[in-house]
Amino acid sequence: MPKFNFLKIIYAIVIGIIFAVVINVGISAFYPSPDEYDRTTGSSKCSPIALDQTTCIANGGTWTDYANDPTYPKPIPAGTPGGYCNYEVKCQPLSDKFNRNVGIAMILIGLSALGAGLRGHRSIKEYLSRGISIGGLIVIIMGLMEFWGQLSKKLQFVVGLISLVALIYIGNKYHKKFTFND
Repeated sequence: MPKFNFLKIIYAIVIGIIFAVVINVGISAFYPSPDEYDRTTGSSKCSPIALDQTTCIANGGTWTDYANDPTYPKPIPAGTPGGYCNYEVKCQPLSDKFNRNVGIAMILIGLSALGAGLRGHRSIKEYLSRGISIGGLIVIIMGLMEFWGQLSKKLQFVVGLISLVALIYIGNKYHKKFTFND
């Protein structure tokens, strides 16, 4: 009967979580989002600050007057700009492309880590390999979440089904490797 070691399991889980965090932070450091907020300018690359209709339209936005916005509280406070600029038409396609690219990259990195962790190496302790596998699974899930909302319901079903079948296959094929023996 294999020896059960609680600390090795916790260690493997922590390695998996830290692996996923490092991948996520690394991607955001080297491939910033088009709508990432810039602290120096107070705006984002996709949606610069526009306090008037002319600036808004010149930057590809849609201007909405507060007077015509039923959701804005009345009366309009003094000193408030006359409306606000909506960059959704301009920014949404850029954001969708960014999410797709990041999602695909994370899925590929996660699959690579999962494969490397399951394959293991004699110079690496088993629980370290398991941690890398756990990290790979977390990164795959995070990658799917990046662009899940852009997929149609049928494609979500297909991706979910493929993921389930793959996990069942991996669990069945590598079930002996899911123990913490050393």
